[in-house]
Amino acid sequence: MPRYYFDLTDGQDQYTDEDGEELKDDREARSCARAVLTDNVGRSCDADGEINVRVRDDNGVRFTAKLSISVE
Repeated sequence: MPRYYFDLTDGQDQYTDEDGEELKDDREARSCARAVLTDNVGRSCDADGEINVRVRDDNGVRFTAKLSISVE
């Protein structure tokens, strides 16, 4: 199974996933990326912003998941 890495950034802080996780395919990786976003949404709730999760495997970046937050 391929190993996927989930790098998180919220515009101020950045976390690079060095360990990764073995997953079946991109579909499972998308599900994990959504979980990473929702688990970390509290970091950016105090102001407008965006949380990004860059998903990569050993061959490079597969996709980026983004969550935008706007408080009006």
